[in-house]
Amino acid sequence: WPIEPMAVNGYHYIRDNSNVLPAVLLQYPFYAFGVPSSVKMGTLGFVIGHEIHHAFDAQGRNYYLDGNKQPWWSQKTIKSFSAPQKCVERLYSNETEETTKLKASSKCLELRFVSLL
Repeated sequence: WPIEPMAVNGYHYIRDNSNVLPAVLLQYPFYAFGVPSSVKMGTLGFVIGHEIHHAFDAQGRNYYLDGNKQPWWSQKTIKSFSAPQKCVERLYSNETEETTKLKASSKCLELRFVSLL
């Protein structure tokens, strides 16, 4: 596997266009006793949605359904998909992260988000 089986994280495996959710995600803190089912399912849905997103990100969009590297988006699609990203980058481009004092960037925001998982 590309990640350790006990890593509390899912992943999108680009080579066969699959999403893997290790069973460890069905344990605390993601899946805990006493937590309403709606919260458990919402958390699991968030992780699944996040992994599906990787099939369409800047790297995933260069791999076809069968996992072969073959860009399949038109330039128009790339431009349309990138517009909201550029909007968020502009919105936060002057922000500084409180703890690290790092200036926000698309990479910084992505790394910060991933560290929350």
